[in-house]
Amino acid sequence: APGEREDGLGTLPRPPRLASLRSQLTREELEELYPDDIFEEPDRNDLTVLVLVHGFQGSAHDMRLIRNNLLLLLPTAYVLNSSANEAKSDGDIGEMARRLAGEVLDFVRNKTPELMDPSRGGRISFVGHSAGGVVAREALTRAELAPLLPKAHAYVSLSSPHLGTVLSSQLVQTGMWALFKLRRSALLQQLMLEDSAPGGGLENTFMHRLSLKSGLGAFRHVVLVSARQDGYVPLHSARLQPTAVFQAAVGEGGGGRGAVLDEMMRAALGPVDPERVIRIDVSTSYGGTSVDSFIGRAAHVSYLDSPVLASSLAFLLLPLMR
Repeated sequence: APGEREDGLGTLPRPPRLASLRSQLTREELEELYPDDIFEEPDRNDLTVLVLVHGFQGSAHDMRLIRNNLLLLLPTAYVLNSSANEAKSDGDIGEMARRLAGEVLDFVRNKTPELMDPSRGGRISFVGHSAGGVVAREALTRAELAPLLPKAHAYVSLSSPHLGTVLSSQLVQTGMWALFKLRRSALLQQLMLEDSAPGGGLENTFMHRLSLKSGLGAFRHVVLVSARQDGYVPLHSARLQPTAVFQAAVGEGGGGRGAVLDEMMRAALGPVDPERVIRIDVSTSYGGTSVDSFIGRAAHVSYLDSPVLASSLAFLLLPLMR
């Protein structure tokens, strides 16, 4: 049917294509994408703090294009490009979240201490790529960041596996399993939902426990960005939205993984006003063929490698960050 997807997303409406935007949307077109009050004039005295979080086997350098483009549009913002987990990005998500929370707290205390003052204005937003978006979610549930939650403004995830990597392609699952066996990565084990005790089931995994926490509920805006050609993170996991593959898994019945994933999806967005959730789909094309594009890695890291995509994303996110 017109306006419907034919790539496994069932009858979801076709989202905007960033490649066609190129920072050329009119105000009227933007108002169709964003909530009604998004264009209210911000308080110019308000502090804006942006926290950027890289993903698995990444570094702060990975987020440089996102950082630079956001600063071009928000030159007075304070940006923390997280480096606390650079040497430990394949470790336990809870431990990475603890280090990130400490890094954020130190940054705010040293650079913008007034953000800790309940009587003062200001806002803090998080942008996480891949597993970085999951680490940020866990960090936001920690007690040390509780004083900042009233200032939580926008949460943006770029192809983050909010429901893990279950239901990804067999090729990717096999590769992750082999990498886990080679590196003994706690992160990969958690994302594969394989970290429960023997006989414990999916309900006893880290990702299931995270879905029951209310971290996203603190944010005024939740932006979930996905890429259709991403072979690493399934669309339903990045978008927190059912797809044909997801619905087929849920339809298996019984108490299987589909039912647990459905519970996780509902719980993760349970505290969030649906009007505050924005989903953006990236459709990219690559000339020729390569191993990266074949396995879906090229699309997964396109946010970090493509200047056009990074600038388009920054432009789309600007009304949410102001």
